[in-house]
Amino acid sequence: AAIFSKGDLTLNGNGTLTVNAVYGHGILSKDDLKITSGSYNVTAQKCALSGKDSVRIADGTFVLKAGSDGIHSDNEEDESKGYIYIAGGNFTITAESDGMDSSGTTTIESGIFTISTGDDGIHASTDLLINNGSITVLKSYEGLEGKTITINGGDIRVKSSDDGLNAAGGKDSSGMAGGRGGRNEMFSPGTGVITINGGNIYVNTD
Repeated sequence: AAIFSKGDLTLNGNGTLTVNAVYGHGILSKDDLKITSGSYNVTAQKCALSGKDSVRIADGTFVLKAGSDGIHSDNEEDESKGYIYIAGGNFTITAESDGMDSSGTTTIESGIFTISTGDDGIHASTDLLINNGSITVLKSYEGLEGKTITINGGDIRVKSSDDGLNAAGGKDSSGMAGGRGGRNEMFSPGTGVITINGGNIYVNTD
């Protein structure tokens, strides 16, 4: 990665960071990646932002262009880790794979998101929780995907070529199950649950 840490990595302050990673990831932590503020312009051949144990973002402005995932967290050794938590910020994500991808949970408390991807807009291998925010998925194979999807509020607009909201698992856009890092994309039959308690949701799917 252009910026790499074997331990926790925290970025804060009001400055601007521009990263161009021609051969690998943009910003990578082998533990927790935490961002509290600032402006980030990251272009990466692989993932733009990646934290093995977690990616946690409090605020900031992000323009992410990735050859793989825009924001990625993956820890297959510990089921309680590998999660994404976003409390706020402004995100423009263009990714060849997923806009956000976690091996655990993905939680969005607030923020403005504009996402264009070759695969899922937002993917969680376990639970996807959206409490608020403005989420626009301009292009995706599947818009929002998790073993469970819970939407408590927010403004959500999804354009997808396959499922808009998917809690059933299945194949990724390449047509091969388990396309992400060897993880099996097939959830157990009958375990998928979508719960909508509030919010404004618009889905346009092929």
